[in-house]
Amino acid sequence: MARGDRGAVRTAARIGLIVWTAYSVAGIVALGASFATTPAELDTGGRPLSLLGALVRPHERCPLCDMTHAFCALSHGELELALAYNGASPAWYAAAWLLVLSAVPCAMAWRRLFGGGADTRG
Repeated sequence: MARGDRGAVRTAARIGLIVWTAYSVAGIVALGASFATTPAELDTGGRPLSLLGALVRPHERCPLCDMTHAFCALSHGELELALAYNGASPAWYAAAWLLVLSAVPCAMAWRRLFGGGADTRG
């Protein structure tokens, strides 16, 4: 591979890694927040986790409606309640966990690409 091609691939890898890291952090925040509250607290206004929902109201029902409630229910082991809020929530919840778990290899790649790792060749 030519030196210029290697630089382009490395730049693309860095950009992809930055985007993946941002998504991983968002998944960590979403899952962390879902463990910190319950659907009942959301209903009573105890914790305003659904900022996006507050910004887009009123709106037609969308595929992600009640997903915040469903994530909170799943984080507290209430599968039936989560399915009542949104039938697709277990799939989205599993995808969020996969994204969060991918943060470890992503961090290792970050370290290798941006310094601190043993392999610092260009």
